[in-house]
Amino acid sequence: PMVLYNMGVLYKNAGEFQKALEYFETVVQLYPDHTEALNNAGVVLLAMEEFDRAKLYLKKTVEIDPDNREALFNLSLIDYRKGKYRKAIDKLQKVIELDSEFDQARRQLTRCLLLDEPLSSLDATSQSEIRSLLRKISADGQLIVHVTHDYAEAVALSTHVAVMEDG
Repeated sequence: PMVLYNMGVLYKNAGEFQKALEYFETVVQLYPDHTEALNNAGVVLLAMEEFDRAKLYLKKTVEIDPDNREALFNLSLIDYRKGKYRKAIDKLQKVIELDSEFDQARRQLTRCLLLDEPLSSLDATSQSEIRSLLRKISADGQLIVHVTHDYAEAVALSTHVAVMEDG
């Protein structure tokens, strides 16, 4: 299985994801509990943006090895990409509990931009420019927590809105 697995890794590293996936799936067919092949199949599918299929491989990895930090990290990326931020954070925190030096998890966990009334003291032109910039940053995958008293602003810039009463 090592030759097949290593071929998958080579193709993955070369960016030939479909070819890599074929090798990883062959390894998994021969050795269903091969966590490295399962995880890498998930990674390749994640790169191909096939999140549901990737999740199946990664969950299988975690079923076999509940403390597999790489698989947990990769599952957090899927949750993040699907807008399930709380689940992503929970998985990232578990990864850091398992390995406090796992830099990728630490960086991913700090990807939240917190803004408190960012448009409130700006003129109309600057507000328009900042709105455009925030939309671009958000479209690039940045999680933004935007605190504002202006409901129209919240609705215009958000995918999710939470309202605090008496807070």
